[in-house]
Amino acid sequence: FIGFTTQIARIVELVIPDKPISVDEELLPKFLDDSLLSTPSIALENVMREIARMGRYTRSIVDESMPLAISGTKLEVNKIAEKDKVIDSLHYYIIEHLGSISSSDLTKKQSRQLINCIQIANGLERIGDRIATDLVVSSIKRISENVTVSSQTAKVMMKFHNEVVKALDSTLTAIASGDKKLAKNVRAMKGDVARMNKEITKHEIQRLTADAPNRIATYAREVEIVDIFDNIFRIIRRIARVQANQKKKSVKTDAPKSPEQDPIKEKA
Repeated sequence: FIGFTTQIARIVELVIPDKPISVDEELLPKFLDDSLLSTPSIALENVMREIARMGRYTRSIVDESMPLAISGTKLEVNKIAEKDKVIDSLHYYIIEHLGSISSSDLTKKQSRQLINCIQIANGLERIGDRIATDLVVSSIKRISENVTVSSQTAKVMMKFHNEVVKALDSTLTAIASGDKKLAKNVRAMKGDVARMNKEITKHEIQRLTADAPNRIATYAREVEIVDIFDNIFRIIRRIARVQANQKKKSVKTDAPKSPEQDPIKEKA
């Protein structure tokens, strides 16, 4: 599979992001070991462990992002953008390490696993970017436009957000345990999420016609926030598809027993 491996190496070179400038311990990989590159099977297992760690950071910022989008201060919103730097850094090191692994003479199974790792890591990084860019910008607009999200609307939006977090939790668990059925369940959540989105749209239209101050700007920001989380859900489904299409059970990782654990506050 040398020819196929060469093609993979070229693909990896194209997707390697810019190297992070900071050298904070939190931004550095914990499981990637260059001395194990000569043993691709072990090296790929370690990549999966690092991806699990990256997933915990991603889950953390997704979990806290909706409350901040609804009522967070500018300082709080900017802090969550800073947390995305950890995800970006781990993404860089993971992709770089996969590039080194791809230079080895991989089996067909290992080549598939390497590609899956790239897809999962890229998906998690995109989720972080949606929070750090799109949601942060939307939140800053909300603040500058003096938009206040009503408690009733906030409740509806949080319900939608909880469903997105549930999908991410299930996807990360499916990847860690190799559970194809659970990954397929995430894929099947599309209908429920679409119905919730439709209900929110109806709610927003009713709010738009109400005689409320600043209703146009409020409508725009609320719809924008929901669209961002809908996009995040779509990314999660694509990540779940990687696991759902696995031919073999994934390697076991050190995924957290409790998804509520906040890795951002830990020194991983």
